[in-house]
Amino acid sequence: MAVSAEAVNELSFSRFSRNGDTATLGHGKLGLEYVFHGWKRAGAVTQVGLMASTQSQFNMSTSSDDLINTDYFLAIPVMWSNGRWGARGRLLHQSSHLGDEFLLSGDAPERKNLSYEALDLMIDHRPRAGWRLYASAGYVIASDLDEIGNIGGSVGVEYISPDPVLGAAHWITIANVTTTEAFESDAQARLISGLRFISDGGKRNALTLALQGFTGPIPFGQFFNQNASYWGIALFFERF
Repeated sequence: MAVSAEAVNELSFSRFSRNGDTATLGHGKLGLEYVFHGWKRAGAVTQVGLMASTQSQFNMSTSSDDLINTDYFLAIPVMWSNGRWGARGRLLHQSSHLGDEFLLSGDAPERKNLSYEALDLMIDHRPRAGWRLYASAGYVIASDLDEIGNIGGSVGVEYISPDPVLGAAHWITIANVTTTEAFESDAQARLISGLRFISDGGKRNALTLALQGFTGPIPFGQFFNQNASYWGIALFFERF
């Protein structure tokens, strides 16, 4: 579970399918990663920070766009980089909460107290311009729900075209696979691909318009023991 929590700012709409049922899903993410201390030695940069994120899903196929679930993440990351290599270790907390309207609808599963603390480690490598390869592993050290297990991991690849492909836009594609003890023999697979627009102002911002697809155990709160798939359109906002 721990390997999927990132400080992402996203607004997306997807067609969600589970057990033959379909719905339109709205997904909002707000995240911030703040560095409060860092130092440089022999070309390597080490930073310590704070990450906070909230992620909510809404059933847009209902008359009141019912809130389904909200996940809260809080982490203390330690980040290291040296040339083409980088690493990040974190102490991470997640808690999840079902929406009130969803609970009252009669369609909600029995509520489970999904709350845990975990340690995770990610290593990445940039073999050439535009390419990034990464792998991560996590271990749950304390949990209120035994079903999530302890061990998880993820591998992925990211490509951002070094040169613009359409006006000022750069092509971006991200693919990753995640598995944990909670998923048993299943795995989550994600693909995101679209155009990334970077501003030319003093503070650089990036807006990405992309198509995305997902299949595998549901990545929202306590639904990890159910499989589904979705595809749709997403907006991502970054400041760097």
